[in-house]
Amino acid sequence: SKRKAGEDDTQSQGKRGCFREVNSPHDDPDDPEELPNANDDDEQLAYITEVDIDNFMGTDRYSTIMHNRVNVVTGPNGSGKSTIMCAISVALGGNAKLTDRAKSTVELVNTFRDKAIIKVHLKIQDEELAERWGRRLIVTRTLKRGAGGAGGGSTYRIENPETRRLMGTARKEMDELCDDLNIQVDNMAQFLQQSDSKAFFSIVNEKKLYEFFMKCTRLDALMSEMNEFQAELSKLEANCRQIEEDHAKYRDGPHAQAQKDFAAIQDIEERRRDKRVLLVEMARRRVKELEKEKDKEEEGLVQTRKGVDKAEGKVAEIQKLVEEIRSRRGELEARKKLHEQDINKAQEVKNQADKREQDARAAHAYPSANGGISVCC
Repeated sequence: SKRKAGEDDTQSQGKRGCFREVNSPHDDPDDPEELPNANDDDEQLAYITEVDIDNFMGTDRYSTIMHNRVNVVTGPNGSGKSTIMCAISVALGGNAKLTDRAKSTVELVNTFRDKAIIKVHLKIQDEELAERWGRRLIVTRTLKRGAGGAGGGSTYRIENPETRRLMGTARKEMDELCDDLNIQVDNMAQFLQQSDSKAFFSIVNEKKLYEFFMKCTRLDALMSEMNEFQAELSKLEANCRQIEEDHAKYRDGPHAQAQKDFAAIQDIEERRRDKRVLLVEMARRRVKELEKEKDKEEEGLVQTRKGVDKAEGKVAEIQKLVEEIRSRRGELEARKKLHEQDINKAQEVKNQADKREQDARAAHAYPSANGGISVCC
């Protein structure tokens, strides 16, 4: 149920809170055409378009539409004007102590209810952030009261109503959204609670004004963080010095002997490596020498094979000559046999002729059987 501007603002805070919003000089703040510069593009990263509150603090239910420029809420004391800002700061991640109304979020739940729900509608104008989160977001924080009124807790829900995409449910994602939109719920320049505003307007001391300036600009938080970092750095430096001293003592004591032993071991290892390298180099050289000898032997073998081939050629020629000689020897032997046969025949003829001659001589020298005398012619 959304309240319109102009509703009765004289109700007391109770079942229904009483607020009056002044968004523009026009009558209807719900009509975007009636809101001047409502759609103008400016340097704002985002702005709140609507706030819905249920059972928060003394309010049962309340909804309002916000303008992108300035919103003024009026009402009598105790009507719950500050409830809107407290609800917005709590919905965007603030704790109960920041509201200066309670010590825990459970105490912010309406006394007669078990839980409170706060919804803050955001419109993101930055294009880069719109690509990540979407053009519109609804941030919902639910505060729950535990059983018997003790304990309890809260949950977050960040959703894109246009795509119905759930963007996150954890405090970490809530913090990321606030960092992207530069929302600082603990910065009094952005969220000035009622108690802080009263204190501010009563400040006349320059020192307190300076303290307020430091809080608004968050320089005090930065200084505190810097001091913490400096203290941590001092501790680290002290630890480093102690470590260096311990190292020096250890270095001058057993560590020195250990270093010598380690150096000796390293020297032995280096010598072993050198020996291995030398053996490998010697093996390589020996292999090269053997390869050269092998090449020479192969070359000599090639020459020997050539000589063998040449000798085999000569042997073939000799064998051919031997065959020829053997063939001629056979012919000669055959001719020799023929000559011997001829000689034998001639000898026989000679022997026959000699015998005849002898016979003839004998017949010439001795008288014949018939008493005549043989004369040798």
